Amino acid sequence: SSNNSGITICELGCGPGLPSLTAASTTTTYTTIQNVIATDVDPFALTLVQTAATYQKLQNVVTTRYFDLTNTRDNILPDAHLYIMSDVFESEHVAKGAAWHTVQLLFINENENEEDTTTSKRKNANIWVFAQPDRAFRNVYVEEMKRLLNMKSEQKNDDNKIDSSCLDWCDTSWEERQQMSNDDDAATTTTLWSNRLWLCNVDETAVLYN
Repeated sequence: SSNNSGITICELGCGPGLPSLTAASTTTTYTTIQNVIATDVDPFALTLVQTAATYQKLQNVVTTRYFDLTNTRDNILPDAHLYIMSDVFESEHVAKGAAWHTVQLLFINENENEEDTTTSKRKNANIWVFAQPDRAFRNVYVEEMKRLLNMKSEQKNDDNKIDSSCLDWCDTSWEERQQMSNDDDAATTTTLWSNRLWLCNVDETAVLYN
């Protein structure tokens, strides 16, 4: 983080909140995690996360909030530097809603007032999406994002068209993905938004839970 206030992480569709709790308990040399916001449509899931956070003495870091990924009308995302979705694609409806919110985040500078300081975090936020390869609706998520990006590209009057062909699930780490992007000499409109998005394959059998 570039300042001493630390970063805010928001998990969308948290369920039992393993990514949120893991992030809240993680400290690194370079980053201080100040706040983790775990969101879900299920109040019981939010209660479980808050209870687990209290048990692990993380209640000063972890907060919970109701958020419905399928609501694309009057549902405002919590402000954060990093958004995480982990295996949330349980239905076509959820996958399409998640795609809509992802595209809104990637192009938030075009959607909101530049002078609105309340969006200072999410204007440059990264989005990490994890899904197992056998999740049928994860492809619905990608295809819906491509559809929305193509619509946005058609609305542009300049030459900076949006190329959605780079959207694909990968096995590389975030650091490796960033390095590959940095090695690309062409700083196109595509790289500027796609550099903030990580679609990561997850092999649940290889995940180690402490």
